[in-house]
Amino acid sequence: MPIPTTPLERRSQLRRVAVFDTLLEAIVAGDLAPNDRIDDGAWAMQTGTSRGPVREALERLDELGLVVIVPRQMTRVASVDVSRLMQSIEVNGALGLEAVSTAAGRLTTADRRALAKYGEELRSADDQLMRELVRSLRIERDLLARVFARAENPELQRARSWVVPYIRWASRRYGGTIDPARERREQLALLEALVDGDVEAARAAWAAYRESLTQFIASPTLVDAARYDTHGPSSTKPLLRTSMVDDIRAAILDGTLLPGEPLAEQQLMVWLGASRTPVRAALSRLAQEGLIVLEPHRKPLVARIDAELVRQTLGTLAVLRGVGLTSALKSDADAVVSAVDRATEALGGEGSDQERFEILAGLADEVDRLGGNDVEIGVAQPFATRVRWFGARGALNPLDGVIGRIAAIREAIVAGADPVPDLRAAYLAVAPR
Repeated sequence: MPIPTTPLERRSQLRRVAVFDTLLEAIVAGDLAPNDRIDDGAWAMQTGTSRGPVREALERLDELGLVVIVPRQMTRVASVDVSRLMQSIEVNGALGLEAVSTAAGRLTTADRRALAKYGEELRSADDQLMRELVRSLRIERDLLARVFARAENPELQRARSWVVPYIRWASRRYGGTIDPARERREQLALLEALVDGDVEAARAAWAAYRESLTQFIASPTLVDAARYDTHGPSSTKPLLRTSMVDDIRAAILDGTLLPGEPLAEQQLMVWLGASRTPVRAALSRLAQEGLIVLEPHRKPLVARIDAELVRQTLGTLAVLRGVGLTSALKSDADAVVSAVDRATEALGGEGSDQERFEILAGLADEVDRLGGNDVEIGVAQPFATRVRWFGARGALNPLDGVIGRIAAIREAIVAGADPVPDLRAAYLAVAPR
C-alpha cells in the first residue's frame, strides 16, 4: 500500500476518522453537554476540513445515539437515555461473554503481565480513584481490549464499535456514582480468572459484572441523574438510511457489483446522480457495515468473501440474535413459540432455498421485534444483510442444519431451558467448514 508522504496526503487519509474521533471525545468528555447545539461549519473550521466530513461524522454519531439531527434545523447533543443504555449493556455483555469465553485460554504472557499490572492499580486505588477509573472506562482499555484482540474475531469488534461509544459517554457522566468497592471486587474477579486462564470462572465473573452494571443502571441514583440531565427528547428519528447507501447495498446483494470489484467514484457519481462528497459518505457507511473496503490511495472495493469471514460473521450475528431471543422470551414467550410454529409450518411446504432463507430471516426479525432491544436490532441489521449476501453468493452450507435446529429451540423454550446454545448452533450449521 502506498505510504502518504505529504501533510496533505496524511490529512486526506485521516480526516474522516479524525473528525469523528474529535467530536466523539468532545461529547464523551463533556465539552459538548446534552442539548448543546453543534454548528457543522464551526466544527469544519476547528478541525481544518470541510462540512462534508463533519456531517458524515454527525450522521454516525446520530446512529450511535449521541446526537440528534433535526433536518434543515439543527444538530444537538442527545440526552442519556437510560433505556438505550440498558440495551447497550445487554448487547455489550453478550459480545463480551463471547470474547471472554474464547480468549481466556489464549492470553499471552505479555497479556497476563499487563492485566496483573492493571490489577495492582485496582487494588491500590482509593474510592475516589476507583470512581475515576470507571468514569474513564479504564476496563475497556486495559482489560477488554486485550480480551477482544485474543478472541481473534474482528466482527465482534465491529459489533462493539456500535455500542461502546454510548457506554463510554454514560460512564463519563455517571461513573462517579458507582459503588467503588463492588466495582473493584468484580473487576478483580474477572481479571484474576483471565490471568489464571480459567474459562468458566472468567465467564461467571463477566456475567456477575454485567448483572451488577444492569442493577446500577436501573438504580434510582442513575435514573434520577439522567432525568435531571434531560432537557428535551433524546431522539427525533430512526437511523439514517440514505438512498445512495440503499442503492449501492442493493447492487451488491443482487450481484450487480461482485465481491472484490473495484468501484470508480466517477462512475458511481454518474449512476447515483450525486457529487463526490455524498458518494464517499455512502461508501464510508457501507465500509462500516463490512460490504465495502476502503484503503488509502486505492479504489474502493466490494468486500471479498472467504470462509473465515463467513464463520466470524455468523458467530457474531448468533450472539446478537441471542440477545434478541432472550429479551423476547422475557417479554412474551408464548408469542415466540407461535412465531417459531408459523415458520416451521412455512418451511415444511415446497419452496426454493432462497424462499426458505427468507422465512428464517423473517423469523429472526420477528423475534427481534418481540424482544424490543432497538440497539441489538440496529447492530444486527448489517450482519444479517451480509449473511443474506453470503447466501446469494453460494457461500453458505445448505439450510437443512438450521431447520433441524428450530425444533430444538422450541423444545428448550417450552421446557424453560436456555435456547441460546441451540440458536448459536443453528447459525453455525450453515457456516463453511
